[in-house]
Amino acid sequence: MSVAIEQHGPIPDSNYLRGRVLPTYSIDSIVLHTMVGWIAGADARFKNSSSIVSAHYGVRMYDVPVWQWVSENDVAYHAGNWIVNLTSIGIEHEDAGKYNDPRPDILYQTSGKLVAEIAARYHIPIVRGTGGPGIYDHRDVSDKPTACPDSLDTDRIIQIALNIGVPAPSPVPTVTGVPVLGDSTLRFRKVVENLYAVNPDAPLAAVDAYEAFADKGLRAELMLAQAIHETDWFRFTGRAKADWHNPCGLGVGSNSGAVDCHFPTWEAGVRAHMGHNFAYFLPVGSPHVPGFCDQDPRHFDHKGYTNDVRSWDGHWAVPGNGYGAAVASLL
Repeated sequence: MSVAIEQHGPIPDSNYLRGRVLPTYSIDSIVLHTMVGWIAGADARFKNSSSIVSAHYGVRMYDVPVWQWVSENDVAYHAGNWIVNLTSIGIEHEDAGKYNDPRPDILYQTSGKLVAEIAARYHIPIVRGTGGPGIYDHRDVSDKPTACPDSLDTDRIIQIALNIGVPAPSPVPTVTGVPVLGDSTLRFRKVVENLYAVNPDAPLAAVDAYEAFADKGLRAELMLAQAIHETDWFRFTGRAKADWHNPCGLGVGSNSGAVDCHFPTWEAGVRAHMGHNFAYFLPVGSPHVPGFCDQDPRHFDHKGYTNDVRSWDGHWAVPGNGYGAAVASLL
């Protein structure tokens, strides 16, 4: 008999991503968390639009059913690592605020059964993850230091899931490309709506520039998605600052050779962003696009990369594994 699931959505759009866009980043792992409290507290946090956090499931200490907030077809913001979010299912566990104490048997039995069922659906090997498919503690995948899931016994959950059984992993599905050059779509307006839902203070002049240049041969909705990815929804929480008018990280880096490009206006910065993409994707030897390619102080001749977001990997971002897919997923 399948573990009982009770739906507890919807949660705000700002706290999860609808859809898993690229089959390259299909589900291949499960990440285990502890709540540092009770499920009602997790429910309140996930339904707070300013928290920007969620999980797919919550397992209770003394009772079933399991609570579900986010569909497995959607991306929960739980791992503290964007690529892991794209490829994983997140499971929270109650601990009554005593995160270093033992948990009761019913929690482990329920969690083990849930892990086995998820693993069977996606052919995830029920083993400790070591950089590939598997079962992970939150602390092993997060980009920020965390002790989560604290004293939760992940090995016990894995053993219970193994006792239930799961099929062998299946081959990785075929990759579907996402072009950078091409006509924009009505999806641009949806990207704008989502941007302002997350950050009402995003600069309107930058958004207007992307829309104004939507007929130049680059997909404006993808350009804006790349800017969102690079600037943390135009909150500029990294090295670049808002007054640089640099929406896509041109020249920005942590090494001594970083150029840190600054532009006088958002229009100039957006033109530089688009010009840099023209230089990547237009055929070698083709004419430059006036007013765009000359905005980037690191201007170079066209490289003629394959018209696919995956061409950004290792070029726009280094090492950049999964960079293109992460941007495309924002659509």
